[in-house]
Amino acid sequence: MSRVRIEVGELVFHGLDRDAAQAAGAAFSAELERLVTQRGIGRPAPAPRLSARPGPADLGRAAAARVHARIARGASV
Repeated sequence: MSRVRIEVGELVFHGLDRDAAQAAGAAFSAELERLVTQRGIGRPAPAPRLSARPGPADLGRAAAARVHARIARGASV
């Protein structure tokens, strides 16, 4: 198994206070790691559906899924 390193230079969640942004960032990191571990970088995961009022963790997971999908399709992010 080969290792994959993904470096995110800056992750900004506009409209969230500091605590919510940190929660979204933690969810983003955990979800991106999960997606790369389970799906690799060649099989994009389907984009999750967000509720009308998503929480910070929901936003982080959704952002990670979008980034993973772009990486899997070979697009620069």
